[in-house]
Amino acid sequence: MNAQNFKYPIPFVKMSGTGNDFIIIDHRTSFIAPDYQAEFTRLVCRRKYSVGADGLILIEKSDTADFRWQFYNGDGSRAEMCGNGARCAARFAFEKGIAPKSMRFETTAGTIEGFYPGRGRFCRQNTSDSTGRPAVEYDITRGEYGSGPAFY
Repeated sequence: MNAQNFKYPIPFVKMSGTGNDFIIIDHRTSFIAPDYQAEFTRLVCRRKYSVGADGLILIEKSDTADFRWQFYNGDGSRAEMCGNGARCAARFAFEKGIAPKSMRFETTAGTIEGFYPGRGRFCRQNTSDSTGRPAVEYDITRGEYGSGPAFY
């Protein structure tokens, strides 16, 4: 597959979260084949030659949460989780009506729970493993791991 196979233009949003920038695409109606997503990411994240970004976030449908994301680093490699990317994905999903302020989304690291209070902030998130038990809690606004309640 190559760039000529896409229907242009491709709608996207570019967001910055604490110094990292991301290209976010509503991919609930899939149009980038999974086998081509890494190469697509390398092409669109290439600075000075394309949009340029630290990573690509594809927002997809989920049967168990408000949405699912596919997260790629700018070099096309996959990442399980990115706190700054989660902040941007949450804002995008809320502003596009994909998720409510209190949301859950799937990542390869587990299900993230969080609250979007507005103005680019995203409060504490829980990461749970396949059993649903909390595995990691991370407060994006402080950049800290913790063990307190999921929301405050």
